[in-house]
Amino acid sequence: MKTTAIKLIAISLAIFLTTINALSYPVQTVLADSTQESSIIADSINDSDISTYPLENVLTGDGTAQNPYIISTAQDFLCASAMVSESNAQYASAVYSIQACIDFAQVEFVPIGTEEAPFKGTLLGNGHLLKNIALTDTKHFGVVGYMTQGNISNVNARYVSGKYSFENLSCFGGIIGQISTAISGYSVSAVQCSAYGNIEIDSQKALNCGGFIGKVYAKSAGVYVRDCIADVNLSASSLSNSYAGGFAAHLSTDPAGTYVFQRCVAKGNVDLETSSFNAYSGGFVASANKDEDGWSEWFDENATNEYNFSECIAMGNVFADSKVGGQAGGFLYYLQGFATVGKVLVSSEQTVTAKEIKKNIGTSCSVDNLKNSSYLSNELKFDFEEVWAMSEDGEISLKSTCGTCKFYPVVKVSQGMLHVLNVDADYAVMVSSYASKILQDVKIIPVSKDLSVSYEEIYLDVDTADSVKAFLFDSKVLLKPVCESSQENI
Repeated sequence: MKTTAIKLIAISLAIFLTTINALSYPVQTVLADSTQESSIIADSINDSDISTYPLENVLTGDGTAQNPYIISTAQDFLCASAMVSESNAQYASAVYSIQACIDFAQVEFVPIGTEEAPFKGTLLGNGHLLKNIALTDTKHFGVVGYMTQGNISNVNARYVSGKYSFENLSCFGGIIGQISTAISGYSVSAVQCSAYGNIEIDSQKALNCGGFIGKVYAKSAGVYVRDCIADVNLSASSLSNSYAGGFAAHLSTDPAGTYVFQRCVAKGNVDLETSSFNAYSGGFVASANKDEDGWSEWFDENATNEYNFSECIAMGNVFADSKVGGQAGGFLYYLQGFATVGKVLVSSEQTVTAKEIKKNIGTSCSVDNLKNSSYLSNELKFDFEEVWAMSEDGEISLKSTCGTCKFYPVVKVSQGMLHVLNVDADYAVMVSSYASKILQDVKIIPVSKDLSVSYEEIYLDVDTADSVKAFLFDSKVLLKPVCESSQENI
């Protein structure tokens, strides 16, 4: 950073200090020189940091709707996963809010929620992207691995493309691995979420692979999914009976669950092969309920469950093969129960390859119309003003998807540490300590890459302080902070 720029920042920050507090206490600002800077620059928080102090103290917030737990980094996300995995009812049912795009390229992704400790809370994505997610050999994989109730909104996930070989994976969904509302009356909703990737899975176990949801079991409960898109090309192979769907793999209920899918899009191709007898694939859903006596007709008067598909689209090709040839459907292969099917579209260029093929659901639609926002708005009530977007070449996506977003800088103070993340240019961080809201000490440090440092290392006086707060400034925007941390109470 140039000396003149540093001086300008120091002057500007001094001006800023006079505006944020009416201070009688003298301000002592120390500007770190280049030797100090090189000694305090460090990598981002390591995984091991999460276990060094109580989990509830890692994330900002208290998990309520008014003050949700804040997730701004990969480590924050791992912490949220660890909190839920503790089987603590407070953590499992809490509200979590993603406040930045997060890159998992250097971190092993851990889904939120397991079968033993399911997620039951609310995950707010705020349109941010979780990218470079690589699958791991866990039983249920998705942004949320396993949930029994709760809500997910505005979450976007992009997976690392490639081939994965697993021994334990049984359910994969781009957003949710498995939903199991085992207690009557509980429900799950997902609104304005998206998943992207090209994934090939080879598993030893029976598979349930869906671009958005892997498997759902709803007992006298509701599952509501609206305005979501799965753009995931799935290729899966298994030794056992398996299901794969462009949006969801396997939906089942007992005795009277209700499913609603409205304005959802499945764009990816589905390819499933098993060395066992049954391979079920669907452009949107492979199977919706299966009774113990085998396959029934599309409408079963004895079933009490209800499936509602309206204004949905299946675009990808579908393939299924097994010992007996495979079973596949353009939109859905098998449906048992009360079905309310609104207008759903299937690409006219879709190919379905299997020994048994069903195309009972869906109206064939030209690719030109599927790439036309006016057509989709008129025919399927897609909202291209607030929710959906269409690129110049006809690629549909959610407006909330920040797939090309900048990974915005984040500054946070926690457990005696200052962290500055996602920095790729010249910045300055101002960290201040307070006692009864009176400023005690200030340090200003130039940074040009991620920083993780203790208060002691930057000589911040916190001996008599009761709180710390930090501000991050861009060298080109001198008076206005780029972002600020939440206050840490000491």
